[in-house]
Amino acid sequence: MEVLSSEVSTPFYSTSDTTATQPDDDIGPLVRALSLSPKGLTPQRWFVDLAFHEIGLNPHPHIFYVNPNEIGDDHGPVNIACSICFKQYNIVTTTGQGYCPGEVHHFHSRLETNSVAAECCHCGTSINALLEQSTLPQSLIYRIRTNRLPKVNNTNLPHFHDTLSLLLRILENATKPNCGSVNTDSNMFNAKVLLDDSSKEFFQKTRFSLVEGRLLPPEYTPDNVQFLNRCLFQLQLVLLQEKPSEVNSLIPAHIPLLERLGARKYASAKGEKNVNLSEKASLLEERDSAHGKLGCVSNMTDELIIETFQTQISHDISTSHSLVDVLSEIQKKRKSEKLEIELICQKSEGVVTTAELRSAYRHFEIPDSGEGISTDILLGLIRGSLKSGSRENLRIIAKARNDPELNLLLEQPEEDILLDDPVLDLYYASNPVGLSNIGNTCYLNSLLQYMYTIKDIRETVLNMEAYIENEQEKDWKEKVIDGRTLTKKDVVEAKEKTMAILMYRLSAAFQPIISKPGDKPIDRFSKLFYVKANKKVEEGEKRLIQEDFSTLLLNVKDDTSLEELMDDYFDAGDPETSLPTSATAAITGEESKDAKDAQMSDIIVAELPPVLQIHLIRTQFDKRDKTSYKSNATVALPKRIYLDQYLESNQEEQAVRFKRMKLWKKERRVCRKLLDVKKRPFFRQGSAIVGKITQPNCSPEADVAVPPADQLSPSSASPELDSQFEDFSRIAELTETLKNEMLDLNDAEYKIHAVFHHEGGANFGHYWVYIYDDKAEVPRWLKYSDDTVSEVGVSQE
Repeated sequence: MEVLSSEVSTPFYSTSDTTATQPDDDIGPLVRALSLSPKGLTPQRWFVDLAFHEIGLNPHPHIFYVNPNEIGDDHGPVNIACSICFKQYNIVTTTGQGYCPGEVHHFHSRLETNSVAAECCHCGTSINALLEQSTLPQSLIYRIRTNRLPKVNNTNLPHFHDTLSLLLRILENATKPNCGSVNTDSNMFNAKVLLDDSSKEFFQKTRFSLVEGRLLPPEYTPDNVQFLNRCLFQLQLVLLQEKPSEVNSLIPAHIPLLERLGARKYASAKGEKNVNLSEKASLLEERDSAHGKLGCVSNMTDELIIETFQTQISHDISTSHSLVDVLSEIQKKRKSEKLEIELICQKSEGVVTTAELRSAYRHFEIPDSGEGISTDILLGLIRGSLKSGSRENLRIIAKARNDPELNLLLEQPEEDILLDDPVLDLYYASNPVGLSNIGNTCYLNSLLQYMYTIKDIRETVLNMEAYIENEQEKDWKEKVIDGRTLTKKDVVEAKEKTMAILMYRLSAAFQPIISKPGDKPIDRFSKLFYVKANKKVEEGEKRLIQEDFSTLLLNVKDDTSLEELMDDYFDAGDPETSLPTSATAAITGEESKDAKDAQMSDIIVAELPPVLQIHLIRTQFDKRDKTSYKSNATVALPKRIYLDQYLESNQEEQAVRFKRMKLWKKERRVCRKLLDVKKRPFFRQGSAIVGKITQPNCSPEADVAVPPADQLSPSSASPELDSQFEDFSRIAELTETLKNEMLDLNDAEYKIHAVFHHEGGANFGHYWVYIYDDKAEVPRWLKYSDDTVSEVGVSQE
C-alpha cells in the first residue's frame, strides 16, 4: 500500500611462531582473557568451535589430523589440516605462569577470519590457531582424480589409487638428501601416473622441474623440505578418503593438542556417550548441545559442568538468566541431584530464568529482554510505569543488567523515585517507538504507525472525549456510511473494538462535522481520505454515477509504473477486457466478443483529499490451477505524482489534449500487452532459437538445431528479442511523450509519505511500513517493523 500526501505531518594476539598472545606484565591473565570474549570455554569446547571455523561454501565440520612430519617438542608449533577441505592451521601453545583452581582451563577466545585465539583466565595458558590455505589446491587433486577414473573407451588409464601411491613415494624421496630424478618415460611411471596436464601442474606446484623427460626434485633446503612434507601430508589425507586402511601414521589433532594443554584427560560422567572430536556426528552434536552454551562438552561430570557454569557467571552476571535456563535443561535430562541443588542455590542468590526476566520487563511495559535500550531510557521507562510489585521486578532487572544506576534506583524509597524523566522525554520527542506484535498484528501495527503521523487523526483520537459519538443522547440520529445505516449497537461496537476495518470504525465512532438526513455524513476522516468522483457510463444514454472511495485499488500483474496503473484505473477501457488477448489480435485488430461488449467508462475526480491512499493489489488468481498467488511484479514509485488530468474541472478546457493523451495511453497498453504475450513460453515450428526449448511431445532436453555462432547476427539469432526490444522502446517513448505533455499540469500534486511492504506469499508473510519524516532536522525515511523502528539508509530509499 502506498500513501501519497499533499498535506501530512509527520588483532589482540600474535601470529608469530613463538607466542599466542602478547603478555602484559601490568595486567593479569583474567584481564587479558576477558579482553577477548566474556564467554568461557573448556579446551574441548574450544576445539569444537575450531572445527566450525571458516567452513566455506561446502559447510562441514573440520575433521583435523596432525601433520606427523611437524610434531616437535611441547613448545614448537603444530601443523594440522582438515581431511575434507585440506585447510591448514599452525597451532602455537604457551604454558601460563599462574594456577588453575579448577580441573580444566577456562578459555576466553576470539574467532576472526584468519585465526582463532584463546587464553585461560586463571593461569594465562594460551593457544593460537593461524589459518593457512591448503598447500595444494583442492581443485588440482580433483582434476587428477577425475582424469584417472576408469573409462570404457580407455581402460589403460592409471587408477587414481595407484597414482596417489606413487606420488606419495616421489614426494617422500624428495624430502631426503641426494634424491635422484624420476624418469617420466618409464613403464611404471606411465602405468601409474601418466604425464598429462594435471600431473604436470602437480609437479610444478610441488617445485619439481621437468628436464628432457626427467623430473628433478627441488633443492634440498629446510624450506623446501617443510613444503614437501606439507604436500605429502595433504596426499596422506586424500589417501585417508580413498583407503583409510592404508593410512596408519595420522593422528587426530585433538589428541596432541589437548595433551599440550593438560586437558587430555578429564572426569567423564557415567552413562554419557564418549565425545569423539574427530568424528563428524559427534562434532555436530556438540555444536548444538546445551552443554556447549556453558562452554563444556556433553560427557563431563556434574562437578565440571557446575565449575564452568559458576566461572561463567562470575565473569558476566548479565548472562546468568540464560545460563540458568541451560543448566536447568541439562538437569532435567540427567535427573541430577547435584545440578538441582546448584539451581536452588543460584535462585536463592537472586538469579532468575529468562522467562522471569522477561516478565519483569513486561511489568514496566518494556519489550522482552530490553535489548538495545540504554540505561538512561530504561530508567525513564521504569519511573513512568511504577506500580504495585515494581520493586521486585526492578530487583530482577538490576541483577540481570548489573548496572550501578539501576542498583542505585533500587536503594531509593519507592515514594522518592521521580516519575518525570527529561532524558526519556527528549528521546521520545525525536525518536518514534515501535509496537509489540501480540499475534499476527504486524499489518495493524503498520497501519497505526501510519495513522499516527497524520496530524488531524492523531489529535482527534488523543482528544477523543471531545469528538466521540454519544449514542445515549436523546436527539442522537442514525447515520449512513458506505451504504449501511448505523444503529446504536454499531456505534458501541466501534467504540469498544476502533480496529476490524480501521477507517470504517473511526467514521462510525466519532461525531460527523456535517450530517444531513439521507446523505453520507462528513467527518474528520472522510475529509482526509475520501476522493469524490463521478463515473461516466454509456448504457443507451450517457449518465454519471457518483463513486466516492477512500482508497484507490490498483491491480498489479506485470512490471509497470504507478502512473500507468492510475491511467488504467481512471481512463476509459478496462485493460483486462478491452485490450487484445493475443499477439494476433493485437496486430490484426481482432478482439474477443467480451472485449467488444465491455462497457466503456471514465472516472472523473470532482474533489481530491489531503491524503491519497493507494492499494496495490498483488494477490492474483490462477484460473488454470484455481489457486491464489502473489504477484512480485515491480512497480516504479515516483516521489511526486500529479492528478490534474483526472480532475473534472480540467476536462472541458483540456478536452483536445486529454483525447490525444488517451490515444497514446491506449497504444502503450497495447505495447504492454504484446510484450507480455511475447515473454510467455512459446514454440514456433521451423524457427531457429539459440539454446534448448521443449518441443511438443518431446522431452525438455530435446536439442534444436542451431547455426554456428559466427553466422548469427543479433536479428537472425533471436528475432523475438528484437521484437520485444521494439515494444520496450515504444513504451519508453510514449511515456516520455506523455510526461512532456503534462509539464504544466502540476497543481494537484502529491508527495509520497508512506509505503507499506509485505514479504511472503498470498496467504502468509510479514508487513512493515516505511514513513517519511520530513519534520526531522534532516528529513529521513524510517522503517516501522512491529517493535523495531530504524532509520533507512540512502541505498534503501
